[in-house]
Amino acid sequence: MVTQQTRTDIWMCIFDLKRTIRYYEALAMRLRRRHSLTLLFLAGGVGGSLATALTDLIPTDFVPAVQSTAAALAAVGTAWVFIADYAAKAAVANMINYQCIKVEADLSNLWAVVVDPSAADEAEVRRKFNALQTRFNAVTSRAGDAKLQIDQKLNEKCEIVAKRIMEQAYAH
Repeated sequence: MVTQQTRTDIWMCIFDLKRTIRYYEALAMRLRRRHSLTLLFLAGGVGGSLATALTDLIPTDFVPAVQSTAAALAAVGTAWVFIADYAAKAAVANMINYQCIKVEADLSNLWAVVVDPSAADEAEVRRKFNALQTRFNAVTSRAGDAKLQIDQKLNEKCEIVAKRIMEQAYAH
């Protein structure tokens, strides 16, 4: 027989996974947008440099100013691409999201077993739950390795969505 404490632990972990999945999906999208904007900024600097190469298109008085501005944009943009590393961070956030989805599927299967507390063995359920929780912690710890900062507002928004989903999915 599965105890109420084990059922509660599994339930809370499912909720945490639902929130985490939404959080890292939104974070990956945000980081991809930032990467695209950074590249667009860089392209502006490069475009300005190219435009100054075609000095026939620019009045002669503006060429030095355009060259200086374009060079500055290109330099700042290039440095920022390397410093911010949005593409790598987006890839890590996306990978965390994907692996959390896999853990959630396994945890949902375990939840299906504990819905009837008399049908499952407490020790076996607890062992499987602990293994899944360890996987979940290992997956999310990669955020620290990639220096992904936690966005509290985004996290709170994802928590609200996760609560709504849990209410709709499990309200009987």
